[in-house]
Amino acid sequence: MVYPHDDATRAGMGSSLFGFGFEYFFDRALIDTGETSFSLDWISRGLNGDKGNMFPMMINQRFYLDDINSTPMGERSYAYAGVGVAVMDVFTGTDTELAARVGYGRELGLHTYIEATTFWSDAGSGARATSTGLYIGYRF
Repeated sequence: MVYPHDDATRAGMGSSLFGFGFEYFFDRALIDTGETSFSLDWISRGLNGDKGNMFPMMINQRFYLDDINSTPMGERSYAYAGVGVAVMDVFTGTDTELAARVGYGRELGLHTYIEATTFWSDAGSGARATSTGLYIGYRF
């Protein structure tokens, strides 16, 4: 579930949006005290492919808030930050804008987790990807 903070985005897409994300972790982290990943999110007002879509693409750094040597996987909390672009396909045309994200996550088990994410972007296609989302995830 995603809530857009930008007035133009809410006017064009609504105030309750669907969010779906994919994350790939690299074998080597940019900063040794965490993990580095590439994420691609799809934020939309519906699943039919009509106008009203945002695609944030980010390089992220995750920092565990627990001692990862003594806290088992599946019980850890983490914070993360990322930078990249957001492809905006909201009104007319499609634009690509600079974007960033910050968030907090908590593992609920070995394969499940919950995350709260805040995105920010420049204006593109008449709207911004600036929003807050709550995601439930599954790790393969």
